[in-house]
Amino acid sequence: MSTREEFRGQGDRGAQRTRAAGLVIRVKVLKLFLLGLFALIGGRLCWMQLIDSRNYITRVDNVISNLLGYHSVQLDKAPRGLIVDREGRPFATQKILRRVTMEPTALQRPDESLRIEDTIKVSEVLTRFFPDRLNGNISDFGRFADPGNPGGDFIPKMNVLLNPEMSDEDWSRLNRELGALEDLKVDLSRLVIERRYFRRHYVEGDMLSHVLGKTGKKQVNYFASAEITDKDGQKSKITKSISDSNTDIGESGLEKIFDSYLKPGFGYRKSVFNRLRNFRVEQLKPEAGEHIVLSIDKHVQFEAEMELDRIMEEHDPVSAAIIITHPASGDVIAIASAPRFDLN
Repeated sequence: MSTREEFRGQGDRGAQRTRAAGLVIRVKVLKLFLLGLFALIGGRLCWMQLIDSRNYITRVDNVISNLLGYHSVQLDKAPRGLIVDREGRPFATQKILRRVTMEPTALQRPDESLRIEDTIKVSEVLTRFFPDRLNGNISDFGRFADPGNPGGDFIPKMNVLLNPEMSDEDWSRLNRELGALEDLKVDLSRLVIERRYFRRHYVEGDMLSHVLGKTGKKQVNYFASAEITDKDGQKSKITKSISDSNTDIGESGLEKIFDSYLKPGFGYRKSVFNRLRNFRVEQLKPEAGEHIVLSIDKHVQFEAEMELDRIMEEHDPVSAAIIITHPASGDVIAIASAPRFDLN
């Protein structure tokens, strides 16, 4: 092989090595670029999910509100803490009540005509439970467009209040009777709507009334705020209450002294929805109040109050009191005062 051919062969191998080295460098650069891109995406996701999540939830909420409809916030309440004696026997508990409403639009067919047969069946059951609100007449479920034309179009009422304080037992019986109706083509969960809440209940009525004290209602609101810009470019912030609920708050006695422990923490369910879809955005579960255990013994307290009633009847004093303590520990196991009052 001549010297010129050897030189040409060496030049070709050098060019191949140069191209190979350039390819390796480009691959490394591509790897570094991809790693950097993945790191950037991962960091961005961590920021959105862990650090600034509430801001992005609000932004998604606003976008979906514009696309789907409006958002709803419903406050969710847990029970207030119990007050019990030294053996765990309750003095103050919570009673479950329900605000029951009716939505007659659930009785409409897809063409918005009224289901007469289903309405008659449902009205018979509801009239038995709510005689003060309904009398069995179909007209209770709505009104006619033309009062002078009974055969005219039926326009259902909206959100008819049936009972603001329905007991848990009556609500269970109502559901059983409505569920037993045959050939019913109505979504009962849309027709009869309940909203559960709690009311303070004192098991023994007037027992230990001066010590336990009483509770009262307090309204709790959920506020939403928004920033608006006027025609001059000036920005201002508006705040509006979009949901509210009542809760028990201590007003006297142990209910007031230990209110910070007994009162529950509110939760809420925040949704964005329209007639066809429901999109849950955020939920916070409520926390129940803490229980208070007294040194009082309910049986000894009962005997003390019976003895105090006898003293009041025999001697007719303006007021009287009996305090019984444990001789070894000094714990107050009964404290009775007269006259008493029913806490309920």
